[in-house]
Amino acid sequence: MKAISQLVCGVLFVGLASAQAAEVQCDHQNMAMVPSTAASNFDLSRSGLVADPAKGLLWMRCSLGQNWDGTTCVGDATLFAQWQSALQSAETYEYQGLTGWRLPNAKELLSLVEHSCWSPALNEMVFPSAYNGDYWSSSYAGHYRESAGQNAGDGVVVDFVRGLEKVAYRTSGLEQQAPSAVRLMRELLKN
Repeated sequence: MKAISQLVCGVLFVGLASAQAAEVQCDHQNMAMVPSTAASNFDLSRSGLVADPAKGLLWMRCSLGQNWDGTTCVGDATLFAQWQSALQSAETYEYQGLTGWRLPNAKELLSLVEHSCWSPALNEMVFPSAYNGDYWSSSYAGHYRESAGQNAGDGVVVDFVRGLEKVAYRTSGLEQQAPSAVRLMRELLKN
């Protein structure tokens, strides 16, 4: 009886993982992992925008510099070499009459990482044609500088090739941070 119970539980888990995997789209996916950003967790009904009702956030589906054509993001993401320039890009940005856009902090940006995908580590059903590289966050990297004794740059980036947080380094014997993309977000207004 115990063996039958274990078999049933195993079949249910595999069935659940398969059903959730159907809500994730990416080029490189580990099907053995339960998806972390299933499309059903988001409201995709707004053109070019995606709402995360559980967190109260509204995201741009496209990276800054790309345009939403009704089904996907087209064009190339604008890459920013400096953290301050990335922060300033959001200050006066307006999309569909909405203002108040900003760079997400590292925790908010990491919430978009799809752990079952890599290169990019994003659910492309939610964020199609995403830039496959680093994205700037609004988080300050100063705490890394003091704790690691390194000459860190000002900002924290999220590496969406692997889905990791890292510090943007300036020069000083360390590899310099490559230009990074921006995905804007704002608080979700309740209707």
